Amino acid sequence: EAVTATLLPRHLARAFGLPESRASAASVHGALAVFAPFYRALPPRWVAIPARSAAARRLAGKPPARLDAWMERQLFGLSRQVSGQR
Repeated sequence: EAVTATLLPRHLARAFGLPESRASAASVHGALAVFAPFYRALPPRWVAIPARSAAARRLAGKPPARLDAWMERQLFGLSRQVSGQR
């Protein structure tokens, strides 16, 4: 919630009832500043959205990559866990 509240414009954070705190916003910005160099150093394939990677491969006439399929399954599993659906 702190990350979402910090990244959204204030009026949207308020509309969603997210808590506002200067301390949490400062900690989120600090964490993002520390994390950013590591994220930028990752290979693009590791941070790409799986569906986009799969579409690019299809357009290039290549078969689906096993890593992309695995990552997509993990993302769908995560969304099910968060939403409580089975």
